[in-house]
Amino acid sequence: MFFLLFCLMKKILSYSIIKYNFKTSIPNFEKTINETLYFLNRNDINIPFCLGTPKQCCNLIILLDQYPIIVISSSVLKYVKNSNKFNENNSSTFQCLNNNTKYYFQDFITVFPSEESITINNQSIPSSQFFLGKKLKDFKSSEKYFELCGSLGFGFLQEDLLEYKYSNLIMNLKKNNIIDSYDFTFKYHNNEYGELIIGGKPHEYDSENYKIENFVQVKSQLENNKNKWTIRFDKMSYGDPEYSYDFNLRTLCLFSLNDGFTMGDGFYKDIVEEEFFNEEIQKGNCFKKLVDAYFYYYCISNNTDFSKMKPLKMYHREMNYTFEFTYDDLFYEYQGSKYFLVKFYDRTSKDSNWFLGKMFFQKYQLIFNFDYKTIGFYKPVEKNKISFYINTILIIVFGSIITILLSYIIIFKLRKPRKLRANELYEEYDYTQQIQNENSNIKTNLLKFDN
Repeated sequence: MFFLLFCLMKKILSYSIIKYNFKTSIPNFEKTINETLYFLNRNDINIPFCLGTPKQCCNLIILLDQYPIIVISSSVLKYVKNSNKFNENNSSTFQCLNNNTKYYFQDFITVFPSEESITINNQSIPSSQFFLGKKLKDFKSSEKYFELCGSLGFGFLQEDLLEYKYSNLIMNLKKNNIIDSYDFTFKYHNNEYGELIIGGKPHEYDSENYKIENFVQVKSQLENNKNKWTIRFDKMSYGDPEYSYDFNLRTLCLFSLNDGFTMGDGFYKDIVEEEFFNEEIQKGNCFKKLVDAYFYYYCISNNTDFSKMKPLKMYHREMNYTFEFTYDDLFYEYQGSKYFLVKFYDRTSKDSNWFLGKMFFQKYQLIFNFDYKTIGFYKPVEKNKISFYINTILIIVFGSIITILLSYIIIFKLRKPRKLRANELYEEYDYTQQIQNENSNIKTNLLKFDN
C-alpha cells in the first residue's frame, strides 16, 4: 500500500510547468522615425538555455513558425561581441548525427542534425536532438540572430524534417516527464513584461481577468502553412456593420509572436485610411511612412482625437465570438507620438493573409496545444458593474463592523487593568482609617495638654 502511494506521489511530483519571465521593451533614447519603427516592430522573446557538458548557457529566441532547436556554433559567431556562445568542441556529450546531411534554415544558415544534453529551468534532459548552425550565407539578413545564439521552435514539424524523426523542445520535455501536457502560453502583464508558461492545463492559467469557464479552442488551420499556428476568421469589421466584409476563404491569420505590428489586408487598409488617417494626415496630425516595403502610420499624441478611430472586430463563427480591438489597443504611445500597430505591405492585396502580432497576444491569452493542434482563447471576464458596487458596499460594511469590534476590544482591554490598579491602590491605602487614627492622636495629645 505504502509502495503504491510512494509511486503515485513520485509520478505526480515528476510533472511540473516551466515558467520564464521576459521583457520586450525598446531602448529609451532619442531615435529617428525609421529606428523607432525598427525597434517597435521587433518583439523578440528570448529565454536562457544551457547545453553541453560542462554547461554552456546562452539565450535563444522563440519562433512560432519554426519547429526545431537551432544553436549557432561559436565558430560562426567568433566575430560577434557576445560572450554567450556554444562551442561543440568543449562538450564531452556533443554528438553530430550526420555530417553529410544539411538543412538550410531561413535561407542563410546551414545546420546539421546533432544531439546534446540540455538544461532548461534547472531541469535536465540527458539527450536532446537539435540542429547546429555552422555555415552562413548572408550575414546581414541574419543579424538579429547573432545577438543571441540560436532559436527555439514552437511551431509544427516541417515535411522536410520528417526524415530526421525529430522531437522539438516541448516534445522532449513531455517525453522526460518534466511537463504534463503539450501546452504553452504567453501571458503579458503589461506592454513590456510577460511570462512564458510551458506545460500545465488551462485551469492552471486562471487569473482575475481570465477564467476557465471562458476558455474555448479551435483547430489550427494547417492546409497551406503546415508548420505555423494559424486561424481563419469569418468576418472583419471597422466599427459599424456597414464597414464589414467576409474574409476570403483563402485568407488565413497567422500568429507572429516576434512582430510588434500586426499586418493587415488591403480591405482594412482602405477603410482606416478613408475613415481616419487621410483627414488627419491632411491636418498634419498624422503621417504615413514607407519603410522596407511596409506602410506605417503614426500621429502626434496631443493633436489627434484618437476616439474617432473605430474598433477593429474579427468574428469567428465556430467559437461564436468577436475579437475586438479599440483605439487604446491599436495605438502605442512612445516619445510624444502614437504608432498604429497595424502595418500593410506596399503591394498588399484584398485577400492577403493577416499576421497577428503583439497586440493580439496582449489583449487575449492564447494557449497552444501540440497534441491536438488547437489554439485556445481565454475570453476576458466581463465584470458586472452592479455586482462590483454591491461587493464594494459589502466590503465597506464588513470592514466597519470589524473596526468597531476591534475598537471595543482594545478599549475594554485597556480599561480593565486601570480598574484593577485603582482597586489595589484603594485596598493598599485606606485613607478613612488613616484620618480616624490621626484624629484619635490629636484628641490624646489635647487631653495630655489639659492635664
